[in-house]
Amino acid sequence: MLSNILVELPWNTLMAFFLFVFWYYPIGLYRNAELSDAVAERGGTMFLLMWVYMMFTSTFAHMIQAGVELAGMAGNYANLLFMLSLIFCG
Repeated sequence: MLSNILVELPWNTLMAFFLFVFWYYPIGLYRNAELSDAVAERGGTMFLLMWVYMMFTSTFAHMIQAGVELAGMAGNYANLLFMLSLIFCG
């Protein structure tokens, strides 16, 4: 399990970077921090939040797949549980 997480780490980091650049700046979220002079801090925090989100989704999927015999059923369970975790805020 640890080897799967370590293999996913660079990929999730790269995808979190792309997600951050193509989501955070185009919609102008950096402008919210201009008044308090915290643009870099808020941007860094948002990037870390996206990176943790990517790591959560991959480790959650690995956890579900380790416990279920069939890959298709594991994917269905992971999707259902992930949606429930988003709906009910964790």
